[in-house]
Amino acid sequence: MEPFPPHPTDTVATYKAAFSFTIQRCDIGAYRIEVIAQDQSDLMSNSLIASVAIGRNNLPPHLSNLSAPDTLHRPASGRTPVFFAVSASDPDCESDIVKVFFRSINSTSPNFEFQLYDDGNKSGSGDSVASDGRYSLVIPIDSTATLGTKEFRFWARDKSGALSDSLARFITILPSAE
Repeated sequence: MEPFPPHPTDTVATYKAAFSFTIQRCDIGAYRIEVIAQDQSDLMSNSLIASVAIGRNNLPPHLSNLSAPDTLHRPASGRTPVFFAVSASDPDCESDIVKVFFRSINSTSPNFEFQLYDDGNKSGSGDSVASDGRYSLVIPIDSTATLGTKEFRFWARDKSGALSDSLARFITILPSAE
């Protein structure tokens, strides 16, 4: 860095320099950049702070390989676990996905979102391998489940709020086989 020539009465020198930084393709949003100069005596300058908004032309996530039963038998008593899984990917990068979920369309709460997880927590979410792009959830069906054919729709949402196309699964709930 080259200093501007100081005025003979100045005790301050002004410097200028270019700097750059690299962000990952997925890292969008508002960032705060702080710049501090340090001289050869390790004295620090005041800091300069600037806000930068990083955006990109976003592509929506994509779902595939849906795994869910076509038919369930409502238990006469107790609960029976039901396993759901779907693969999710994003052309911008895998860490761009913030949520994979489904809704039970003809339930009393059709806007309620059941979140699927890619956390490797087999005993919790039912997901066997963390961060492999396969999102899972185990939910129980009990003796109060309404009989009939139900529609379930699956989506993925990315950091920009873009939704994937939905995948639909129709599940028929039958009376207990007991």
